[in-house]
Amino acid sequence: MLTRRTFGLAAAAAALTGGVSMRFFGGSSDAAAKETFPVAHSDQEWRQRLSAEQYYVLREHGTERAGTSPLDREKRAGVFHCAGCDQPLFGSAQKFDSGTGWPSFWQPLDGAIGTTEDRKFFMVRTEVHCSRCGGHLGHVFEDGPKPTGLRYCMNGVAMTFKPGQGQAS
Repeated sequence: MLTRRTFGLAAAAAALTGGVSMRFFGGSSDAAAKETFPVAHSDQEWRQRLSAEQYYVLREHGTERAGTSPLDREKRAGVFHCAGCDQPLFGSAQKFDSGTGWPSFWQPLDGAIGTTEDRKFFMVRTEVHCSRCGGHLGHVFEDGPKPTGLRYCMNGVAMTFKPGQGQAS
């Protein structure tokens, strides 16, 4: 519901960011939404293909609660895939325990992801999405381990794990 207060907050945010469109409670920049991807479905088809939680994260740019994904504790050799289109995203050799409660990686597989600027909640972050279907996966931060110094902090619900697959480094 749009109240005078939320309208005022939105106007103030727009003024502070030079008129950049922001979504306050969910969503991200519209850059990924405007991009076209090799795998595309209608909104209704995505809702049929994904669970409610997967749809919320992958298509509405939501975030799962920290510590809720079994993939954060996954230790077997294998490959993490996009839950939306099954594209391989991360090898288990690049996974590390960041202590954040979300599966974290220091490097994606070649060509697996894309990034956009995320400006919600008065912050500027780098959003990570699947390069094949555009599904929102999480964010990347510059506080990860060597050799990249990056931490790809992913939503576990946005991925599936396939044990024993070959791992690209």
